[in-house]
Amino acid sequence: MRLFYPAYIGPIGFLLVWALCLFGLAVGMLHPSIRIRFSAAFILCPAAALGLAYRNSTGADLDFPALAGLWENRAFADEAATFLGPTLAAPLMVLALGFLLFLAPPPALSGFCFAPGFWKPILLIAPFVPVAVIFFLGLLRGGYGTLGLPDTYKIPSLLVLLAMDAAITGKVERDPVDIRPTRSSPRHIVLVVDESVRADFLDLNQDRGVTPGLHRFRDRPVNFGYASAGGNCSSTSNLILRYGIDPMDFNASLDRNPSLWQYAKAAGYATVYIEAQAERGTLNNRLSHTETRLIDQFIYAEGSSEKDRDLDAARLIKMHIQDTIPRFIFVIKAGVHFPFDHRVPDTALHFHPHQGNNSPDPLEKRREALTNAYMNLVRWSIDAWFSEFLQNAVFENAVIIYTSDHGQNLLDNGLLFTHCVVENAHSHEGLVPLLAFTDIPSLRSRLKEAAELNFNRASHFAITPTLLDLMGFDPSEIVTRHGLSLFDTLPEERRFVTGVLRERTLALGPSQPIRWKIFSVDGLTR
Repeated sequence: MRLFYPAYIGPIGFLLVWALCLFGLAVGMLHPSIRIRFSAAFILCPAAALGLAYRNSTGADLDFPALAGLWENRAFADEAATFLGPTLAAPLMVLALGFLLFLAPPPALSGFCFAPGFWKPILLIAPFVPVAVIFFLGLLRGGYGTLGLPDTYKIPSLLVLLAMDAAITGKVERDPVDIRPTRSSPRHIVLVVDESVRADFLDLNQDRGVTPGLHRFRDRPVNFGYASAGGNCSSTSNLILRYGIDPMDFNASLDRNPSLWQYAKAAGYATVYIEAQAERGTLNNRLSHTETRLIDQFIYAEGSSEKDRDLDAARLIKMHIQDTIPRFIFVIKAGVHFPFDHRVPDTALHFHPHQGNNSPDPLEKRREALTNAYMNLVRWSIDAWFSEFLQNAVFENAVIIYTSDHGQNLLDNGLLFTHCVVENAHSHEGLVPLLAFTDIPSLRSRLKEAAELNFNRASHFAITPTLLDLMGFDPSEIVTRHGLSLFDTLPEERRFVTGVLRERTLALGPSQPIRWKIFSVDGLTR
């Protein structure tokens, strides 16, 4: 039976939680025990600083999906701190002032207030009770229901929720591949996923002089123009690509779909994963150990820098596609990542000014400088990769599809986060390139027809169905589970998922909604 309650219950409950938080904060600051005050400061002050830093950078409150995204990308914390620069001054001041207030000797009056008696055990735990209360509120709402509550208590509660979420989700059991190829297929199929490359910074799409090396080989790729990413976070897009998520049946296909590795093995391909982004011995982009058991060769690209590892990945691809053993190769490039202006030698700076994000100049000048810094890095790293990859390349037995995991917001709406924004995400975060390479005449002709049909309207959601089509599976079987391929007429509406996907929700609470960003490529570029 559904329970009904007056509309004012919600606001009253919200105010009561706020009052409890303020009471707990006051008790924590005035408590005569230095251990209690230090413990409270250790929990609450960093949370307040983190919440302020996120709000200053994105214009939104830090909620459960956003915190999950920050945690998943914690390896880039140092780079993010460098990129955000002066905007961290206020949060650091809050952190320092908070510790100062908590650790300063309390006024003499507090000794009377905390005199032994009935209230002593209550006052002992009062600074920490709001964390438990907000935790249970979030638990009942599947991670939601905490917006508007103070960061000092909300963020520690959400961290506990996040740890619990990771502990209880368990292994996802996916459907087996119950279909078999019905047609011939190319010997080798390669999917290359770059990092943070925006479509309008390839000269094939907009001539800026950023990728002259690629432009020299402009007749090699079949260009699908401006494509839309599956998500504006790396892990989200990679999950969508590895499992061929159907946007029309998102949650069910995310939970059930077989992986590309399963399909490739069913089609007779050896599976190869080339990792140029993660550190040796680690997994990236939510790649699970269960998945790795389906990968025949897991190769970490060699090199001391992102560019070197990418160039090694290019050589590895060309080497593998000369083999006679059919292979499906999934490549994760290191690509480009903030801070852009710290990765390019002075001799390779073609676009000026390029001081990046830490300039005190007005927004328009900062945007120009940040864009130039990004273009310098794209030219230095991405264009060099295309030159290495396409130089003397022979694709007579292979088809290669190239895209990026997401685009970039280069202060386009004033927000400092370049991607993975949950609320107020800019369309540029989902604007990615999509190119195909092959020297197989019949397949190249088919891809060119597909590009003409779906120019500037392709998306990540269509890539995996295309790969399965190329593997020889029946398109009518593919579409029921994975949606439309690049060979079908794709819808004009463009969309991507904002934030980090969770494959399972918490044990309690409703399913977490998918947050979509709907956009059009018209008028996007500048």
